[in-house]
Amino acid sequence: MTSSDEEDNLPLVRGAIEARSNDCHVRDWAGILVSIGCVLSGIICITVISLYKEKVKDEYGIVLDAGSSHTQMFIYKWSVGDIIKGTALVKQIGECTVTDEAGHIRGISSYKNPEDAGKSLRGCIENKAKKLIPSYVQDKSPIYLGATAGMRLLNETDFEATSKILKSVRKALAGSPFMFKDDYARIISGEEEGISAWITLNYLKHALDLSVEGNQNQDSKEGTYGALDMGGASTQITFVPTKPAQKQTEIVLFGKEYEPYTHSFLCYGLTEAQRRFFAQLLKVKYGC
Repeated sequence: MTSSDEEDNLPLVRGAIEARSNDCHVRDWAGILVSIGCVLSGIICITVISLYKEKVKDEYGIVLDAGSSHTQMFIYKWSVGDIIKGTALVKQIGECTVTDEAGHIRGISSYKNPEDAGKSLRGCIENKAKKLIPSYVQDKSPIYLGATAGMRLLNETDFEATSKILKSVRKALAGSPFMFKDDYARIISGEEEGISAWITLNYLKHALDLSVEGNQNQDSKEGTYGALDMGGASTQITFVPTKPAQKQTEIVLFGKEYEPYTHSFLCYGLTEAQRRFFAQLLKVKYGC
């Protein structure tokens, strides 16, 4: 039996028990909601990662060919699934001719004010590259500039001007949303220029061996083509000789080794040849 005091306290005890029970139910529901939230967050994360991987299956790169008479931008795209033994099957998706503020086409070596050389690149970056390459991969897409014979000649006569132009160009490229390091913009040798032309020609002519596991690709042909690349200030000749020759370069493309010979003739480009021709005419006419 309960005393009168216990009977008086009984409603309070029952209320405390019910309140405690309600608190337990609240905590149980809170725990369930937190668990559901964690599961949903995990599902969302997995979905986002999967979508991101789906988006980044394509990769991009930009190359600026800075010649003596003009600079041309080329934008390339390739799939991570189309890399054969370390070499990607690239596709050109766009190009742009660089112009100065007045709309004139000229090489970076011709700028008297070095800062203008870097500024001239921004138009193609903004109007072409940023529009063709998705924003989510721009910081992973490298941008390169290779300066050729025009800058090689300037470097021989005015090293200080050359350095200032390269500094301006690097500043402009570093300010772009694309992946860039200082050594991505430099003066390339005549040999590098010749090899690049040879690779481009033979890739486009399907003359490189793209075979996988020893099976010859149907598009490839027997042998390779020689390349004669005449620019504004130099000319390069590159081919794979039938007999060993000096200055052969070893390169590996699609898992196969090639050893082309290349030689660059500085000052034997089209523009330089015209200058010498006009100089000769003046000499004949005026005897100077």
